[in-house]
Amino acid sequence: MARVQKLPRRTLVLIGLLIGVLVLWAGVRIMRRGDTASGQGRGELVTYDSREVPELLPLLLGTPVADLTESDRNPFAYGPPPTPTPNLTPRPTRPPVPTRSILPTPTPRTINHNGKKLPMPPPKFDRLYLGYLGPDRSRVAVFRNGEEIEIAVIGDVMNDSRDKQTFILREVHYDSVEIGYVGYPEGVTTREALAEK
Repeated sequence: MARVQKLPRRTLVLIGLLIGVLVLWAGVRIMRRGDTASGQGRGELVTYDSREVPELLPLLLGTPVADLTESDRNPFAYGPPPTPTPNLTPRPTRPPVPTRSILPTPTPRTINHNGKKLPMPPPKFDRLYLGYLGPDRSRVAVFRNGEEIEIAVIGDVMNDSRDKQTFILREVHYDSVEIGYVGYPEGVTTREALAEK
């Protein structure tokens, strides 16, 4: 025969308290349900007050409501584009174009002829003008000197075949260049045409 173990007294008291709390909770729930059910059975009606809700329309100052409700515009078609607002911000001023310092014109070379000092003829320009690169405001001239290709901008000094500073690039045109000479006045120039080959 199997022996039944007895639970300790403390455990039995706890179980009894839990059962009592459950019974008390169930009783309160049942009583509350009965009150609400009996209140519904008395036939009391719920009353309410009706209020008018105003019609909400967008109101513009001085515009009648009837004009807003009647519109010929199709909401599914695009209207005319808005007039662009002109940009009144002034454009920024461009920075000044850097200028090259003008080389001082030294005393021209002269030769004595019958007691008079006459300027020597300028040396012959020994390069071929091939064309120019860049925009009109800053053209870069391209030259061929033998087998070498040289570039120069207005104001550059070029050496001749004896490595002396001789030629100054004064102006660059699409079909020619104007060459000045070191040691000669600015008015003494030679125009070299664009090379054909």
